[in-house]
Amino acid sequence: MTVCVLVMSKYIPQLEFLRVLMGDEPVMEPHQRLYQRLLASNSDTADKLLDETLRSSGSTLKAADGVIVPAIRLMESDYDRRTLGASKRRLVLDHVNQWVDERLEMVDREDSAGKKPRGARVVCVPAADKADEVVAKLLAAALLEGGVGAAFVKPEELEQIPLSSGGEIGRTAVEVVVVSALPPEAVPPARAICRTVRNRTPDLPLIVGLWDPGSDLAKPRQRLEVAGAGHLVVTFAECLSTLDAMAAAANPDSAAHPGASPAEPSMAPATPSTRRNALLHS
Repeated sequence: MTVCVLVMSKYIPQLEFLRVLMGDEPVMEPHQRLYQRLLASNSDTADKLLDETLRSSGSTLKAADGVIVPAIRLMESDYDRRTLGASKRRLVLDHVNQWVDERLEMVDREDSAGKKPRGARVVCVPAADKADEVVAKLLAAALLEGGVGAAFVKPEELEQIPLSSGGEIGRTAVEVVVVSALPPEAVPPARAICRTVRNRTPDLPLIVGLWDPGSDLAKPRQRLEVAGAGHLVVTFAECLSTLDAMAAAANPDSAAHPGASPAEPSMAPATPSTRRNALLHS
């Protein structure tokens, strides 16, 4: 019976998720293996795999780009094709969200304790649903770990934050908004968030993360630029590089002489963390 099901799953698109779940492939990519464990609702195994992914990758950013986000993207693709039910998708997202919440709280505590430098004040906003929310939280955790002062904010909370000059979240000025949007239905909700931001301020730097490195970005880029997005990125690493470039461009003197005062210029080389401490006004 099992063999029959596996054979059918290879040729019937609606049953493809069974092939992932039952693991008949001889070798699976790490993100496929994570997805398999999550589908099986084996929370202990999934937790261990997420922790192992984090340890082997060396950072939240690398674990997210290499395994966690691709696994969520694979799930969203199955859900869009209706090969994955809404209840199973919700269970998977709830489990990953719990793990990401714990990770975000941990790095936020470390940042608040002064173990990581406070950098650019970045607000990570989900474009639409729970999947976007999970990835936005994961991005905030990766940025905090990388030395960037970041916070996760829901769209309805974003509307309550002053985004014009001097806008603050808590006691920290908001300097960049990053909209997190997962394919396949990523562009329309991301455009809506961009318009909301642009209706309130024309100057605040606005980045959209469409987390699919293999997608054709020509049309999405054009549509998002019309809505006010200044940058489009597809990986967490690219987002971090974009923030570094924006900081360096806005503060060339600080990038060349970090920590220098007008009277006593420093000749020390710039580092990513010192560039992230610069204000981001582009």
